[in-house]
Amino acid sequence: MSSKFYKIVFVGIISFIVANLLLTGIQVASNISSHPLISILMRCLFLVVIIISFVLKRKKWLIYFFIMCFPFMRIAFSGVPLIKLFASVFLIAYFREIKDLLSAKKNIFRMPFIIIGMSFIYTTAMAKFKYPAFEEITFYLALVVIFYVVTSYLRSEKEIKMISILLLVITIAGLLVSFIQLKYGINSIIFFFGEYNPNADIYGFSKRIPSFFNEAQAAGQFFAVMAILFLGLGNSFFKRSYFMKGIFVLSILALCLSITRIAFLAFLIGFIITLFSGKKTIKIIGFLGFCVFVLVSFPILKSIIPLQIQERFYSYSQHKSLDFRYQLWANSLPIFFHNPLGVGSGGDNIYVAATQQKVKMLSIFKEFPQTRRLTHFENSYLQILYSLGIIGLLGFFFIIGKYFIVGVRILKIMAKERIYNFSNYLLAAMVTWLISSFTSPQIREVQPMILFVILLSFMNSLNNLYSRNDQ
Repeated sequence: MSSKFYKIVFVGIISFIVANLLLTGIQVASNISSHPLISILMRCLFLVVIIISFVLKRKKWLIYFFIMCFPFMRIAFSGVPLIKLFASVFLIAYFREIKDLLSAKKNIFRMPFIIIGMSFIYTTAMAKFKYPAFEEITFYLALVVIFYVVTSYLRSEKEIKMISILLLVITIAGLLVSFIQLKYGINSIIFFFGEYNPNADIYGFSKRIPSFFNEAQAAGQFFAVMAILFLGLGNSFFKRSYFMKGIFVLSILALCLSITRIAFLAFLIGFIITLFSGKKTIKIIGFLGFCVFVLVSFPILKSIIPLQIQERFYSYSQHKSLDFRYQLWANSLPIFFHNPLGVGSGGDNIYVAATQQKVKMLSIFKEFPQTRRLTHFENSYLQILYSLGIIGLLGFFFIIGKYFIVGVRILKIMAKERIYNFSNYLLAAMVTWLISSFTSPQIREVQPMILFVILLSFMNSLNNLYSRNDQ
């Protein structure tokens, strides 16, 4: 038989499978979803893009599509989160590249990944609730797959610039959403099914702008990191354009609209780090200019910023917030003392351990059993410690240590100015991410963790491109 006949048969089989998938998706969406039309359209779009990417052999389009879907990452299809669907597709499309990157030289985070993986295995084996632990394992496995795929794509400065452009696009989209929400209310645009986190409403009198996140702290973290990152990209890959400086300023404004104090502090620390890691003249001029800007603009800002927002930054308000979190952190430590190797992933396991040790926790978890799967103590690092134990936390710090060691090494050996600048701002962006995760459980949230993985991929790729001879 001719090859043409086989092609016709192949196309027929694929068409039959796709038609069945679409019909099944429509049936499920109609029966289960509260928004069936939107759900059906999103399922169809997802399938069409995946099929086109495979048929035309343009699998890099899958990465582009994934990043452009960043605002929608809290959505799940029939209970399957979007990030896990992408990871499954990536695993098929990039299997060979992932296999190649498993070598130690190409993945600087291989050993800490192994340590954390072992922590997941033994804590899940000991966990009281296995299913929530397994769900979190699949979430972090999806993030690992995404790390490998993005890293395999970033093979030159051209690809680094392309990913940066896509990040720029979603940041601009986030800025537009923030300003629309400021004008028409936070419910005017919602990128997920459900309600916002209560922290988007401060005591009923002031709305924090969450953009395309479900809570204000994640929005503050995102815009703080993006402001730092795009300031660096403007000095590295975009020829110091005024457009990039404008995005930098608007990102700071969106950060302020989130009214997230820890994110604002993280941004300031990250920004100062970038000032003091440049050349000597730039250090002095930049830092003095920053101080003058703060001194001159403070009285003006104080006169136009609503009093309710100003109160968030008054000392008594900050002390109250810090004292509340400190009490949670200090009183929850018996969980670790009695379970140094961890209690297993998932809020249900942490809730049981907290109940057994009679520690203080947020009242919502006691009053509403359906929220116990979200149990946390307002700190990402305690979340890791209680879930994965001391070994898991050390594995996470191992990742961070490798990130900064490689970044500093590139600063020392890199003569090319734009790569030096990019590495410098990547370091500052990670500092910003880490600080802003200190007072909230961002370590288990999908969008902040995707941002974290992209930063890891950038640094890993810089290592593969510019410091191979220094391993």
